[in-house]
Amino acid sequence: PTELPFCPALTNYLIITLYSLLLLDTTTHPQWFVQAIRQVKAFQCHALHPPLWRFLFDSEAATLNARILQRVNFDIHWAISLQNDSIVAYGLEFKPVHVLEPLLGRHPLWSAFRSILEHGAAYPLRDIGNASRSQDIQDAITRGNHKSAIINFNLLKSMMTTEVEFGYALPIPIDIIHQMPHAAVAPLGLVFQDTIDEFGTVKVKARATHDQSFAFLSGLSVNDRVIHDQLIPCQYGHCLLCILEKNILSCTTLLLPVVSSLMFEFL
Repeated sequence: PTELPFCPALTNYLIITLYSLLLLDTTTHPQWFVQAIRQVKAFQCHALHPPLWRFLFDSEAATLNARILQRVNFDIHWAISLQNDSIVAYGLEFKPVHVLEPLLGRHPLWSAFRSILEHGAAYPLRDIGNASRSQDIQDAITRGNHKSAIINFNLLKSMMTTEVEFGYALPIPIDIIHQMPHAAVAPLGLVFQDTIDEFGTVKVKARATHDQSFAFLSGLSVNDRVIHDQLIPCQYGHCLLCILEKNILSCTTLLLPVVSSLMFEFL
């Protein structure tokens, strides 16, 4: 794709982060904050090159992507490192970390956020060994996706096509998964949930699911393998209280259930 899609979740995260930074230093006027914003705004990013991978939902693109992975022993991190000037590089949605650090460096989670920007997000997982991993992959291929995905195949295919074309998912042939280091497979599913539009009208929306709690022959799902002691602690600041005060309390009583539902869905 030639243009990065807008991501409300990331935008909301940054707005909350920037607001919380103002609350870290209440004894002095935050001149550093204003200057840091100016520096970030003034920094000009270089033009991006097209990625080596092809983001189309077809067999030709999958085969091409497999050839690129084959050159680097099917190591996806190695393949990404060869495309640092393209949209697939880690953290390319943001300005470089050395530009962001004066602005975000005081945040208690900056070190973790910086690691994600530089090296990508990663789960702290217990290893299950190559034999069990290979067995699980083969079991996943044999079993296939959940029944909800099979019944609604055309709808799910349309959703996955959008994911691929936006660059959120990489199409590859099934037969190379065994050769990818530390690969794991999660069955797809489809759920139908109520949501609301901009007018507050309740509508049904289909959502694709990646069932990371489903265990194959090893008996250990991805979620079972998570090392909880190494997860980033969940921290709450004053931002949520400010949002509640300025947005929810100023709404009418009739709108309170709607706004509250949105807040819980966001969290």
